[in-house]
Amino acid sequence: MIISPGLALSTLPRSAGPVARAAAQEIFHGPGQPGDIKTRSITTLGPASSDRDTLMKMLEAGMDIARLNCSHLKHEDGDKLVANLRTAARVTGRKASVLLDLRGPKVRLGSFPGGERSLKTGELVTLGDQGISFEPPHLREAMQPGKKILLKDGAVALRVLRQSEQGVECEVTAGGRLTDRCGLAVPGAQTRIDAFTEKDQRDLEWGLKAGVDMVAVSKVQRAEDLHAVRRFLDERGHDLPLCAKIEDVLALKNLDEIVAASDVIMVARGDLAVETPPHYVAVLQKLIVARCRELEKPVIVATEMMDSMIDNPSPKRAELADVTGAVLDGANATMTSAETAVGKYPVDVVAWMNETARAAEEAAALGGLSTPDRFSTAYWQKLVDQFSI
Repeated sequence: MIISPGLALSTLPRSAGPVARAAAQEIFHGPGQPGDIKTRSITTLGPASSDRDTLMKMLEAGMDIARLNCSHLKHEDGDKLVANLRTAARVTGRKASVLLDLRGPKVRLGSFPGGERSLKTGELVTLGDQGISFEPPHLREAMQPGKKILLKDGAVALRVLRQSEQGVECEVTAGGRLTDRCGLAVPGAQTRIDAFTEKDQRDLEWGLKAGVDMVAVSKVQRAEDLHAVRRFLDERGHDLPLCAKIEDVLALKNLDEIVAASDVIMVARGDLAVETPPHYVAVLQKLIVARCRELEKPVIVATEMMDSMIDNPSPKRAELADVTGAVLDGANATMTSAETAVGKYPVDVVAWMNETARAAEEAAALGGLSTPDRFSTAYWQKLVDQFSI
């Protein structure tokens, strides 16, 4: 349950369905304290934001939801983090929900001798067991001649030449250094991947004991991915809100069924910018937010909102415009990632995010800036068809 002043985390069983829906409404639409804004601030916690003093300052600056990223979180560290957050909430008199963000399936390269390998532009390489291994192996079906392959979040790019017995032969179109187990993406690939992994199950078991309030499910591609998590929760007597992260073309294709099956939607712009043409990400964001508003589901906009503040005490003006645009579009929450997890100025990030959202809400309240975009079914289908293989 929500961490509030003097309130212990409950581990009592929860009924199915209505509890999660009511909890999501409370988290995103429930009454705040005097002076609070409507837009919720979701803050990823990490080494830079784990001690009680910093957490207290972040709560006072406007943090509403604390995100625990299972891609980097060790359970013993998470125990300390939740305990510190509980104490910080009690001391400041502020409340905060806890979002457990499951890692989900990661499409990755294998390991290299020495832990890394450099590729040069124009070099020919082979992906597969005889060259650079990758998982899941059935992704090979999507690696057709002419397709682009992005490695390490797009830092290295390949073009598929042909498939052979040795593997997938490619030309390096943008060279760079690869490290063990770095990410791999085939933009536009409609490859089915199981979203709820064994690691996710272990992390969720821990999260239930820690008393998290909401669960984000990564790489959701269809409603069944959410049903699998709900069954897992139901078997353990819990009913928590599920946040579906929209990250690839199959998720776009099945958007309506995913929105219907979820309690919250997250526009995960980092992966979307790898899986679809990056110059369409802002368009996709606006359309997804508009659709969630029509279907009355809370929606989060995430990734790089204050990215320059990892190293700088103030954001770039374009980042302020980005937050403002998300609020005016109708997003219920904005989210930080590395800015607050490992950045130098986590408290300032929350303050900038909160005050920028406040300015946008004030402008919308005065009229003239309060009309969100409408969702166009025809245009949406055109985009999905365009991005698909």
